Amino acid sequence: MEAGTVDLENGASQTVTIPENPLFEVELERLTDSETGEQRYELEYEIRWTKK
Repeated sequence: MEAGTVDLENGASQTVTIPENPLFEVELERLTDSETGEQRYELEYEIRWTKK
């Protein structure tokens, strides 16, 4: 995703515009269940920018 609009789906739904150069971050997390010791992974995508 480089630029475009996003529709937020919640009680205060609004449309926002993503600028041409947002900060794009991908994060892989390894999580361990404290009771069972079972491990799972989560892949998170995040786009951040400052509204001026």
